[in-house]
Order: sequence, then C-alpha cells, then structure tokens
Amino acid sequence: MLLTIKKVSTAAGLGLSLALSGCSTTEYVQANVTPAKQAQYELPIHHYMDIGIVPFDPNIPTTEEELEKQLIIPDVRRAETQFLAYHLKDTMEQTGNWGAVRVTPTPSQAVDLHITGRIEVSDGEMLIVTVSVIDATGQVWLDKEYKDQASKFSYEKDVRDDPFQDLY
Repeated sequence: MLLTIKKVSTAAGLGLSLALSGCSTTEYVQANVTPAKQAQYELPIHHYMDIGIVPFDPNIPTTEEELEKQLIIPDVRRAETQFLAYHLKDTMEQTGNWGAVRVTPTPSQAVDLHITGRIEVSDGEMLIVTVSVIDATGQVWLDKEYKDQASKFSYEKDVRDDPFQDLY
C-alpha cells in the first residue's frame, strides 16, 4: 500500500491530510505442479526398497550440425543429467514410499532397484525422457518414455517450482 502525505493550506492555518492510495499484490504462480503421491500409512521397514538413480544419458549428438539443429549445448545437457537424477531422488524421498534413494555414478549392487534414463528432448519448453527401472535380479519393471511440456507461466519471475515437476 502506498502512503501519500499532502500538505493542505486552509484559511485557518496549515493542516495535514493523509490520503491512502494505490494497491500492491503479489502473485504466486504454480505451473505444472502435480504433487507426488504420499504414502497413506507406514509399512514395516523391510518392505521399503532402496533405490539407486544413475545420472541420465545426455544423448548428445556427435556432429556440430546435429548440435545446432537440435539447439543442444553439451555442457548444459551434461548438467541436466545430474539435475534430473537429483530432482527425481528428491521427489521420491518426499513421498515416503521408498527406503534410501541415492544418486550413484554407476548402477550399484547395494540397492533393490536401479533407475536409468536418457534425455530424448530438453529445450526448456518440452522435456522427453526414457526411463528404465531394473531390480537387483535383472528383471525390468519399467521401460517407458515420459513427456512434459512447460506451462507458459513456468518461467515467470515468481514461479518457485520446477517447470517439469509433474514429470517427476
């Protein structure tokens, strides 16, 4: 709220008049936010599975022509591989549905499930990743492509959530 002070002259002398004017609002924009499903009840500790997430395959083309055509900056794409794995880890931990969830440099024998992924498209507006989940015995639980498009409000200055949170 803006406070304006006006000095007013009157026949009887000087007086002060206060006038309040203006409005200010703060808008919090939530774009593409689908909350992770939380556990409804606690399971015995031996039922929780430990997860190992390997940084995603960056899928960086080898030729300059393909890099330019797909608008890929290799250093940014390599950073995305770490970010996607870490953000997936955080989202999974927040659900309370899993045991230890860790990002590991390579698949680990110390976990029940391994998650690997490959970035197919990542341009700020569209994110397409292929994700595989394999258990410690080698059985494939999931091999699926996920797509998400960022909302037009995703990059507003007051947006606090990841534009692709609902993909995680």
